[in-house]
This record gives sequence, C-alpha cells and structure tokens, in this order.
Amino acid sequence: MGYTHYWKQTESFTDDAWRTLGRVIEHVENNTGVPIETSNKHLPIYTDDYLGFNGVGDDGHEYFSLERDWEGAMISDFCKTARKPYDVYVVALLHAASQVNPGFSWSSDGDDKDHADGKTLADQILTNPEFMTIEEAVDIVYDLAVQNALSEDLDELDEMYEEMQRQHKALDTFHDFAVNNIN
Repeated sequence: MGYTHYWKQTESFTDDAWRTLGRVIEHVENNTGVPIETSNKHLPIYTDDYLGFNGVGDDGHEYFSLERDWEGAMISDFCKTARKPYDVYVVALLHAASQVNPGFSWSSDGDDKDHADGKTLADQILTNPEFMTIEEAVDIVYDLAVQNALSEDLDELDEMYEEMQRQHKALDTFHDFAVNNIN
C-alpha cells in the first residue's frame, strides 16, 4: 500500500483544540520552506470545521484532511505521502491532533526516525508561548503562580485567575464578533 499514515477520531475537537491545529497550519504556511497547497492554490485550507493540504506539484501525493466534528461513529482515515516533503506537516498535524484531542489517535507505516521532524515541529508550536491561546497562557501563569506562591493565601490568586478567564471570554466574544462582521 506504500508509506501511509492512519488515524481514528472518536471525539470532536474542542474550540481551543481546533484553534491549536489552526496555529500549526499557520506556522507551517508562514515559516517553513516546503510549500503546501490545495488544488491550484498555494495555501492550505483551514476553516471552522475542516483543514486540508497537499504538497505542491511533484512534491505532493495524496491530499491530507481532518474534520473537526465527530458525529457518533468512529472516523477512520488515511493518507499516503510517499515520504514526500509535505510528510513532515502531515506528521506534525497528526501528532498535534493526538495531543489536543484525547479521542484522536494515529499510526503509520513509518518509524520514530520518519516521524521525528514532524513531532518536533508540532511540539515546538504546542509549547511556544508565541503560538498559545490566551487561555493556555493564563493557565500556565496561574500554575506557575500557585507553584511559586510565597504566601498561603491563594484566594487572591484564584480571584486573579477568574478575572483573567473573564477577560479571555470577553476577548473571544470580541474576536467572534470581528470575524463574523468583517467583509
């Protein structure tokens, strides 16, 4: 059958998880040397419920895609990349998806050596504050504050955390409004 990646999905991606995959696609699109495309456009597709791409020209093989929603039956799919240059991005997306969605798993005909670059790319994006959502950053700051608290009074930290969550929700509302009303 050739060099193939397989995946299964038994849960929908949460809003935050799907945004994380969007950050991976955005990073791949803007900061790497291997072009990816959809049909005749040199851009990946990333929407509220779907993402997909292929390598360009002879560097492409089979189209890779993921769907956000799971509708009760296990989603099972595969993609043959023939170890072409875009394979690193397929591995990065599959690895990231398995990190942010407990109902997502993947396997491959390849081995750890074949997956190393893609997994490293995904891990760098998932752990780099530049690519984190506000909620992820707030959670990290809160956890660090709790770990490093000099006093036993954590009520103040809890209040700060709740305020940061309220501000995050307000920013999400503003973002959704802007996205839906620009054009």
